[in-house]
Amino acid sequence: MKRNITIVGVGYVGILNGLLLAQNHNVIALGIDAERVQKLNQRISSIAHDAEIQEYILKPELSFVATLDKEKAYENADFVIIAMPTNYDPTTNYFNTDSVVSVIKDVKQINLNATMIIKSTVPVGFTKHIQRELAIDNVIFSPEVFIYEPELNEDHFFNSKNMQNLDEFKALCDVIITNRNSEDLADVQEKVYTRDIFGNN
Repeated sequence: MKRNITIVGVGYVGILNGLLLAQNHNVIALGIDAERVQKLNQRISSIAHDAEIQEYILKPELSFVATLDKEKAYENADFVIIAMPTNYDPTTNYFNTDSVVSVIKDVKQINLNATMIIKSTVPVGFTKHIQRELAIDNVIFSPEVFIYEPELNEDHFFNSKNMQNLDEFKALCDVIITNRNSEDLADVQEKVYTRDIFGNN
């Protein structure tokens, strides 16, 4: 059964999820940049450095369109996937979730029957907080996977964000899975799960 799915945010996460889902569902990508939206409708990827995405977006069988119109994007959506950026400040340990909250409020007003799935990075407990604050239960969180690999020069590895800053990585992650235990993780041991295959206990 085909579903109507709206992707909010046309960055890497939004476009990647949108194009994959457009194989079997009707996908609308909601953006705020008119030029970027126009290019997407011309089947020109907004992720300039990724040749595979550009090749994939040209597949004629994809049911994928982009729009600036939130009414059009939300009114018939079965699912709304929120992939907006939430800038993190490691000094204050604060995520700016204003854009995510704004989307949730808009969807609530336009189409309360849509299930909202948060792909954006948000603080621990954010989903339950917003459910209580807005008296809704149709918002869920889809965990995001981060990789800490300072020797890897790529921004992404198998579609997961690679981080170079260990302190930021530790602050962002709810759970850390590692093959090697390390003194660098001593301050977040409650988050760490490891087989420690190298024998460091």
